[in-house]
Amino acid sequence: MFARTLGAFVIVFQCPASFSPTRENVGHMREFFNHIDREGLCFVWEPRGAWPEDLIRRLCEELDLIHCVDPFKNRPLCGGFQYIRLHGITGFAYRYTDEDLERLKGWAEKKPSSVLFNNNWMKHDALRFMELMESRE
Repeated sequence: MFARTLGAFVIVFQCPASFSPTRENVGHMREFFNHIDREGLCFVWEPRGAWPEDLIRRLCEELDLIHCVDPFKNRPLCGGFQYIRLHGITGFAYRYTDEDLERLKGWAEKKPSSVLFNNNWMKHDALRFMELMESRE
């Protein structure tokens, strides 16, 4: 498996918004995640679009998935740790404010967390966030 070769221990499955919560798509998810060889890897699922919270929670529990969210838009529903993926509050050009990063710090301190900035300012925002996390330890 490529993940092992790369030294990864987490794999993120991000679904497009067009992958809606139909009976067929839920069936495909069950088929896929029940038959894939996990090889000790942690699987994270980032649903996009209008998935009901109860269905997300039920699928994550049933299929042993961590629910990936942008906490500025949704709350994490399931998982032993938080996988936070930030796409920008108003879009990819968004630059996180100091206040935003303080809020993010509060969420990240609630339980073990992985935080990924996925916006135009990702390097800048991630470095500022790391400084914030280190300055208050």
